Amino acid sequence: MNRFAGSVILSALLCFCATGCAAEPEAQAGKDDISEVKNTVDAYLEALEQGDLKRSSEYLSGSGEGDLLTEQFYSQTEPIKEIFSDVEMTDELQEQYDHFIDQIITLSFQSHETGEVIQVSDSEYQVHAEITSVDYDDISYAASSLLSTGRDQILTEEKRKELKQIYDEKGQTALDHAILKEMFDYMTDHFDEMAENCSSVKISTVFTVKKENDVWKITDAGSGQ
Repeated sequence: MNRFAGSVILSALLCFCATGCAAEPEAQAGKDDISEVKNTVDAYLEALEQGDLKRSSEYLSGSGEGDLLTEQFYSQTEPIKEIFSDVEMTDELQEQYDHFIDQIITLSFQSHETGEVIQVSDSEYQVHAEITSVDYDDISYAASSLLSTGRDQILTEEKRKELKQIYDEKGQTALDHAILKEMFDYMTDHFDEMAENCSSVKISTVFTVKKENDVWKITDAGSGQ
């Protein structure tokens, strides 16, 4: 039994009691739906907490509405990307940056608690959840501060000689790419240190979950306030 089973069973019992004289097959169907809907939201958030955007997308609607959730996340990380906006990234640098952003996802979705499940129709539910997330203003500041304070560690005397050789042989663009690579490597290696300097916030969210081809999918998420 997974860790959410107790709360799912409790929700199912409350649902059964509230239906009163409803027929037993209908009551069972309602319990099963609540369990599946809640598990969908839990699985989605757990994937994000593990930094797995690809797996999390499996729980989003194919209608296109669900893509807004991922777009909202990327829009929040734009201030971080602006730190490196002066340099055009190579494929290798983009891969490093994407890995760094995957790490930030684990801060963005640190933990969650699913709460009330409300039936809108036979094929639509709303699930209330509270997400513990990083303060994005703190992330941008922490990344900048880490790079500033770690400058001497990044650009050691040996590294400076290596970078000068790159500049002499390949020019300014190659030098920019080499420096950016060192910055990404440094931030990845010192990610835990950066995370310690970021505060957390609680975000109340309401997920809309609809049935598509007999599978429950998240179609939208909004403020729970």
